Amino acid sequence: MTISLRSAGITNFKAGNLQSTVGVNNDYRVQVGDIAVSTAAQNAVGSQIILAQVTHKSIIDGILISNTDMDTNGTPTLAFNLGLYTYDFRNDTFTAASDVNSSSLAACFASASTQLQAAATLTELAGSASNVRVCGKMAIRVADLIGDENVNPDVGYFIGMAISTASATAAAGTVSFRITTIG
Repeated sequence: MTISLRSAGITNFKAGNLQSTVGVNNDYRVQVGDIAVSTAAQNAVGSQIILAQVTHKSIIDGILISNTDMDTNGTPTLAFNLGLYTYDFRNDTFTAASDVNSSSLAACFASASTQLQAAATLTELAGSASNVRVCGKMAIRVADLIGDENVNPDVGYFIGMAISTASATAAAGTVSFRITTIG
């Protein structure tokens, strides 16, 4: 099951020519949205929740996630990975992007995050996974994640979540996000 941009009301805000904090004079883009997440999606390991599109030239400046409590069990189990995906326009499918070593980038921003187990407000998730190769930088360039030699300018790149552990007691809820990129 994939919940994507087409199935959710997402608004995009784009401000042009702002001087960024990392010294790049380029477009600063803020993408915000709310996505309803069904109990069926939470109970299916591998369900994808696609949040926002980025380009291979984008510098991911921040990924903030807020959510309602989606696992109401006294011992919640719901977990998700947050990573980078590609979109196949011909087959209408999202697939985890790969780096230069063909390793999956499905959890490059957060791995087995338990955030959806309780309500949360504006939690920063960019770079929280230990496997981000550029950890320690203030911002993460998409091409650094996939490797410059793997960049395909004809492919759509997306930031998305995938359920890694199903809910103990699923409760339909909402994931809200604010993703900021430069370039």
